Amino acid sequence: MKVLLFCPTYRLEPETIDSIFRLDPAGHELHEHFTRWNPCDVGHYNILYHYRRARDMVLACGFDALLIVESDMVIPADALRRLAAVQDADIVLGLYVHRHWETLEQCRPNVQLWPRNANPTISAWLSDHPEQWRAAWGGVMQAAGSGFGCVLIYRRVLEVVQFRIHDFGGKWIPADADTYFHDDAANAGFRIYCDLGVVCGHKTPEGAILWPGLDGNSSTPGQPSPYHLTEYQS
Repeated sequence: MKVLLFCPTYRLEPETIDSIFRLDPAGHELHEHFTRWNPCDVGHYNILYHYRRARDMVLACGFDALLIVESDMVIPADALRRLAAVQDADIVLGLYVHRHWETLEQCRPNVQLWPRNANPTISAWLSDHPEQWRAAWGGVMQAAGSGFGCVLIYRRVLEVVQFRIHDFGGKWIPADADTYFHDDAANAGFRIYCDLGVVCGHKTPEGAILWPGLDGNSSTPGQPSPYHLTEYQS
């Protein structure tokens, strides 16, 4: 399989580069592409520009899949091997912690069980369901979506689904290209899975790396923690 590893960079972390260069191609033809040119004044539009560029490269250059690794992620060496091994999947997600919350205690893993707004009375986040979170840990499960921190997208999806965002007149955008892409892919009948064994680190601007796990700090005693903090070990 011919795979494009695409890393759109705003602040490319050395741990990210190191983990990408340690990545096992697992017999696949792997091509890395790093890009930093941001032609737009608004960050959301730069993100959209980069993902659309990645899609164009896959479709124009005969790639079979797109592996997105964002520039603050630390991926395991077997990430591609594991993601590509998931059967009957069109999109396969790695596991990492979303860190865009007001406090560290609010950070949570990226796995959504169902599309946003599908069931507004119950949390869609896997980590808010402790028994299911423990049972799923380390395995593969169907998901509704996630971010693009570490994700393998097959060509057949990109031939149908485009990257997009909503423009609310310059106001805050509650969902970015990743959310809309997964929603559109699911609505088109494509299957999304998450391999909870592809455990990725997410570096903060302060230099710490968040790792998802069942141990570590928890705001509710006796429940699994959605994250723990650690320093990166090369």
